[in-house]
Amino acid sequence: MSLSIAASPRVPTCRHMYSNSRSKKVARRSILHTDSRTQLMKPPPRTVQPGRPKKQRKREPAPKVGRSGTTFAVPCVDGLPPGTKTTADVPYPLHSLVMTAMDLTEPAIEAILSVLKPDFVLYDFTHWLPPLAHKLGIKAIIYCTVSSATIGYLVSPERKLREKILTEADLLKPPPSFPSSKIKLRAHKAQGLAAATVKQFGGIPFTERQLLAFSLCDAISFKTYKEIEGPYCDYLGSQFEKPVILAGPVLPKPPRSVFEEK
Repeated sequence: MSLSIAASPRVPTCRHMYSNSRSKKVARRSILHTDSRTQLMKPPPRTVQPGRPKKQRKREPAPKVGRSGTTFAVPCVDGLPPGTKTTADVPYPLHSLVMTAMDLTEPAIEAILSVLKPDFVLYDFTHWLPPLAHKLGIKAIIYCTVSSATIGYLVSPERKLREKILTEADLLKPPPSFPSSKIKLRAHKAQGLAAATVKQFGGIPFTERQLLAFSLCDAISFKTYKEIEGPYCDYLGSQFEKPVILAGPVLPKPPRSVFEEK
């Protein structure tokens, strides 16, 4: 994205105009009093070769942003089927490539936010968005669709995930300050989650993405009620030292289409 800044022309004051005209008169007199043999050298005229058009700097088109929303193409990534937009469009082994494509949208997102200039922006898995938003003076709120109990159990700062890799034995027990609950993982579930935490998503481990996404935000939001997951939300707020905003269940509207009778 290129920005062009048009500077307003400087209007000379009366003093500047007088000094300029006076300097011109002095220069004119000095030319008249010089030796008659002195000749004023003029630069040779510029020759323009025919048939060679002048090169113009190519400008990238500014993002077209409307009130109804903004749509942009997902960058192509080797191994990702054309037309892929979300992880729901591909099987689980290709989810990492979806994240790689999502990371490539950072320049487009920055261009759009520069035009919209919202008060805040919601995100979920893009750990690079908070620094980008803060650079533009925008608040970043992580909107997590996974339950707060799951996030607190897996990626709580008490796990010290930046110092060690979670093992199956670690996941069989909750973090030390985790709220009392009946959550208990079986061995095969813990084994599967341990493998998922080290899986690369766009070249970055899953746990590292989640830790950065929750640590760099201005607030955390879940689609739940305080009466349902209140203790887990409070636990995450204290662990990450962030305010927690609850949006309710955010249930989809029921379909109103009429089925044909057969």
